[in-house]
Amino acid sequence: YAEREVIRITDLKLKRKLEKELDIEEIKEEIENIELDNSILDYNLQYINDKLYKLLELKYKDKKSEVHISLEMNISQSQVNKIKQKAIADIRRWEEWRK
Repeated sequence: YAEREVIRITDLKLKRKLEKELDIEEIKEEIENIELDNSILDYNLQYINDKLYKLLELKYKDKKSEVHISLEMNISQSQVNKIKQKAIADIRRWEEWRK
């Protein structure tokens, strides 16, 4: 009985180890995909103009509202929205180009 129990526990542990190794491989693949996406974004962000970059930084990095952005950049709120929509459209085209 003891030998069978040891074998059963060992088999269970080996199965769990294999599952964890597969999980680790999936996570590594996800990390690689994220790093690839990040490098593509970094590359593309080099080529956007300063005004657009500042707006994106204020909106998504600093989490500021469009009203605060318009005050800080000295432009109207509608201009903030237009610039933001243009940026999103440009980024969407980057994604289409990547596929």
